Amino acid sequence: MASEETPGAGRPAGQGDGVAAVSLNPGIPIRGIKMKFAVLAGLVEVGEVSNRDIVETVFNLLVGGQFDLEMNFIIQEQDSIVCMVELLDKVGATHTK
Repeated sequence: MASEETPGAGRPAGQGDGVAAVSLNPGIPIRGIKMKFAVLAGLVEVGEVSNRDIVETVFNLLVGGQFDLEMNFIIQEQDSIVCMVELLDKVGATHTK
């Protein structure tokens, strides 16, 4: 389940969009969807993640694993939708990293 805790999963850190990926994989596992979104929101607030990493991480969190349009696209927890909307309020249209 590291893919749901790491933005830009599936690509090595520092590759892709020219921005080093920030690992959300702490020494202690992050439990609960609200806490996972809170960690992502904190990284967004300090400007540590790119738009692409935000989108990939949100999709992964919504489906509870690696998002796949054909195989894994069903939202697993209804609380994640509320968390996503709250994150959108924080990100707004000004996040351009």
